[in-house]
Amino acid sequence: MPEFKLPGEDNLAGLLMRIERSETPQEAIEWLRRLTQRLIAIGESNFHHSVVSWLTHSFLPSRMPDIRLFEFHTIEQIIMSIKNNTLDWSIQYIEQGREEGREEGREEGRKEVQLKMKKLIYELLKAKFGSIPSDLEVKLDSTSDSAKINQIADVLMDLNSLREVEDILL
Repeated sequence: MPEFKLPGEDNLAGLLMRIERSETPQEAIEWLRRLTQRLIAIGESNFHHSVVSWLTHSFLPSRMPDIRLFEFHTIEQIIMSIKNNTLDWSIQYIEQGREEGREEGREEGRKEVQLKMKKLIYELLKAKFGSIPSDLEVKLDSTSDSAKINQIADVLMDLNSLREVEDILL
């Protein structure tokens, strides 16, 4: 949900969503402090206990998976734990960003290889059979199935007709 669609900062659900979306320990601490102030202002001690439980059992383990967490009783204790383990949280975000970047790079690489293979197949088919019908050209260009592209490349030299390529692309 985009930031502008989140409930206002005076709304408990909006504050919880902002805590959940926090990318840095400092940001989480700021939202936790605002939540604490809001809970005090409305006198919600039962909800405070539920929030502490959610933070202890869901939020913190996802942000600091390698840290042994204790049973907390107050949001202030959680803030202190976050402050004490800021480095671990930051390292996790850096590693997560690196892995996402590596995966994006791998996906871009796969797409680039697939595009080059399609161009090579097209050129080889053109050299072997002459002109390529536009509908077959469109089918070849629009396929994203790597297995089909590889299959065409594997049998390319043994093909007797363009119909065989169309059969593979079906």
